[in-house]
Amino acid sequence: TIAAKGATLDSRLNQLHNVFVDKNSSGNIVLGNGNTTNADLNVSLGNASAGSKLNGSLTVHNYASGAANKLVVDKLLGATGEINLINDETDINVASGAAITANNVLLQAKSNAVSVTGGSVAAASRLTLDAANVNLTSGALQAATAVATASKDIAMTGGSMNATTATMTAGNNINLTN
Repeated sequence: TIAAKGATLDSRLNQLHNVFVDKNSSGNIVLGNGNTTNADLNVSLGNASAGSKLNGSLTVHNYASGAANKLVVDKLLGATGEINLINDETDINVASGAAITANNVLLQAKSNAVSVTGGSVAAASRLTLDAANVNLTSGALQAATAVATASKDIAMTGGSMNATTATMTAGNNINLTN
């Protein structure tokens, strides 16, 4: 659990599995992970109630190191500033029941997939999804500006995207069905 007024724990040596940011934390929190074991990196505000937010910004960077760890949001993750989730190893998954809310949200898994599989992502300003594959199978994306960039494919086969301005760029296919 991280309860702080700003914290920088950006190290490739960290061996993180379950990261709970205390909803009463404030400032900018930066976390790095270099976990060498095969275990997901789960990030959330723990068991915080709906509408709870970190008063500041959160960046979580899972560095390539050892076993490939998914970065998973399976509960509430909110911030008044930005949320940046970066995975250099494998996928980012916004699971069923999860909710990410912030002014700006970045989900980046350059060589792998960003998947929303039942959760929701809401950015008051800008939502950026940047991966080899971007998948929305259920759940919801909402932002003033939504940008989805995939070096391979974008597949939105369920759920919804609501944005004033939306841009999708894929190296191969864009599949939008419902």
